[in-house]
Amino acid sequence: MITYHPESTVIKKVSWDSQTEILCVLFHSKSVWFYFDVEGEVFYELTQAHSTGAFFNKNIRNVYRSYKFTSLNEMEQFLGQEETEEKQTV
Repeated sequence: MITYHPESTVIKKVSWDSQTEILCVLFHSKSVWFYFDVEGEVFYELTQAHSTGAFFNKNIRNVYRSYKFTSLNEMEQFLGQEETEEKQTV
C-alpha cells in the first residue's frame, strides 16, 4: 500500500493498494471512503496535482464506485472479509 499526505484542507491522507486497486481517502472531517478499480496512473496524477481536492473532485469522486465507512469497526470488518475472500480464492 502506498500512502500520500497531501497539503490539502479537505483530504488528510490517501492510500492506494496496487493489488486490489482500492484507493482509500481519509478526509480531515474523519470520514473514510474507499474508491474501487482506481488505476495506478490516476493515483500518481493525484499525488502530482497542483490541487489535490480539485483533481479528486474532477477525476475520482462520482467517477469510481465508492463506499463510505461509518465507523472504524465497519472498515476493519470489511478488510477482514477481504482477506478471507483472498484466502478462499488461493
